[in-house]
Amino acid sequence: MKFLLEYLQKIQNKNGFISESDILEASKQFQLSPAEIFETISSYEKFNLWTTSEKVIKICDSPICHSKGGENLIKLAEKLLNTKIGTYNKKFIIESCQCLGECDKGPVMTINDELFTNLNEEKLKQIFKDQKLI
Repeated sequence: MKFLLEYLQKIQNKNGFISESDILEASKQFQLSPAEIFETISSYEKFNLWTTSEKVIKICDSPICHSKGGENLIKLAEKLLNTKIGTYNKKFIIESCQCLGECDKGPVMTINDELFTNLNEEKLKQIFKDQKLI
């Protein structure tokens, strides 16, 4: 499994997403069915199955982050960026996710692979300014 994840991560890093042909190639190389490869990909938030925006903003909406204000941050992000979760544009996309593995530091989000922890409204605004999103 470790080698499959490393293989998929290399594809993700190179292309920004994992295509159907990448899944078929991985299936051959690792002697797994395409469904098993797809299941692995869809089990990890870090993998994308389609081309995506320059900046992928993932805000954790797990019960723990939600209870620490994550829901309010999602609403604020939508307001600041004048968009809704899941709405694609070339510059950015906001996604909610169920866990980024940093529950003790919640609420959390990532922008691409950069992790931001212990978020509040002011910190979120500053991060968006620093990232030139607003």
